[in-house]
Amino acid sequence: MAASNVRNIVLLGKTGNGKSSTGNSILMQKGAFQEARKLTSVTKDSKKKSTTIRDGDTEYTVNVIDTPGLFDGTTTIGKISEEIVRCMSMATEGIHA
Repeated sequence: MAASNVRNIVLLGKTGNGKSSTGNSILMQKGAFQEARKLTSVTKDSKKKSTTIRDGDTEYTVNVIDTPGLFDGTTTIGKISEEIVRCMSMATEGIHA
């Protein structure tokens, strides 16, 4: 598939704000990302899941990258930097949203 037909979405936010749940909704896949209704982080490392959608004759790969809570005050600058680099390596076509 051509790189122009790939869309990368990175989910960022505080722990417990629904990033994993949002990713599951975007992918239309219940359980693609583990989620819990609590204020402690379930996601420990960034993960990428994909789906394919069709718009007329064009097929797109949509990659959703779920990240751990990066801005909740308990994450070190080193861990935030590590996760940003990890996200960039998962989204070689660029980040679209």
